[in-house]
Amino acid sequence: MFNVKAKEENGRTVLQLEGRLDVNAAKEADKTFMEAADEADDIILDCEKLEYIASAGQSILSQNP
Repeated sequence: MFNVKAKEENGRTVLQLEGRLDVNAAKEADKTFMEAADEADDIILDCEKLEYIASAGQSILSQNP
């Protein structure tokens, strides 16, 4: 299971990624990252609670600036 929690911290948007960023979660993650990028200038990805990243998940992370 994959989950993203968004919060504001020192004027930045922090996206806390939790669980498994597998092929099934990649589309959801991409949509969430793009929405956050539309709303914020500065985004931090907190991967501390991310348990697994599939190649599809890595692709999503590398495509979004």
